Amino acid sequence: MKKIIASIFSLMIIFGIQAQEWNLKKEKNGIQVYTKSSAEYGMPASKVTATFKASFDEVVKAVFEVENYVSYVPDCAKIEVLQRKGSDELIYYGLFDSPWPAADRDLVIKIKKVAIANGVRIDMSNEASFIELRDNATRIPIYFGAWEILKTSEGVKVVLEYQTDPGGSVPDWMVQGAATKTPFNMIENLIEFVN
Repeated sequence: MKKIIASIFSLMIIFGIQAQEWNLKKEKNGIQVYTKSSAEYGMPASKVTATFKASFDEVVKAVFEVENYVSYVPDCAKIEVLQRKGSDELIYYGLFDSPWPAADRDLVIKIKKVAIANGVRIDMSNEASFIELRDNATRIPIYFGAWEILKTSEGVKVVLEYQTDPGGSVPDWMVQGAATKTPFNMIENLIEFVN
């Protein structure tokens, strides 16, 4: 009986954490940014959505062809494709400038493009140990999430949801800014990039 009660209690905790609601933090120019608290990671999870007029194929290309990131991802200083697996999966290295007092950050991410109803999902997972540390940067130890790019009657709908932990020492004001300002600016820049 104690095991059953403990199992039920554990499930309640797990589902309670997963069920935490997204909180709208910024809404401007048709872009909505949400965050969700995370006790497990060094910063809140982020979710950004927008629907805009653009070519669906151009948006997918802008997101999947990671070399484009230096054109629209805030503070992206360098992108290098490390490995390609067919036409729908790759691993890339990214270097990001950080303002003082934080050290620059880098990450290694695997992305995989998957067809879904009315669009494409691009899954992202961390491959931090795929290569050695580089560029005197602090490696981002945790990063995972997904892009959903959907065809709608109003245009292309983009939903980006991710969780990260920046690693190392980062002031709280930078963490909060990264959870809200960075995804907003990224989608705003993406819309300009594809139009």
